Amino acid sequence: MASRTLPALLVLAAALADASGLHRLGFYLLIAAVPAAAVAALWSIGDVVETMRTVWADAVVRLQALLSGLVLVFVLVAAAARSQTIDTSTVPPLSASALVACLALFALQGALALAAALSLVRLAEGSLELEFLESKKDAF
Repeated sequence: MASRTLPALLVLAAALADASGLHRLGFYLLIAAVPAAAVAALWSIGDVVETMRTVWADAVVRLQALLSGLVLVFVLVAAAARSQTIDTSTVPPLSASALVACLALFALQGALALAAALSLVRLAEGSLELEFLESKKDAF
């Protein structure tokens, strides 16, 4: 779990550092986010492979892996675009756009995870209700 939240925290911290005018710190936070995003993407791909062993991969699991890969690409683009202008007091527009795209992808990943968790809760409640109804039917 921590390997999946670390890239989001680092990218968010980089965005906050940029908003505060600490562009050099933002660059270093993005550099730190690159390996963290790579680990998260590999972890998501591992989830897809694991679910394919038992049943076909769930669409949410595959989408999470795709989004993790896109986050890695955008983090790399943001860091690379900024690497040439580390001594200036501005952030290149490409880097800022890639940073915003990362934050949007993290929000989408969180929404998907929340939706998946809520659907699991609904399924569990439905199966409990079904078991209760079957036990009442067996009692008669």
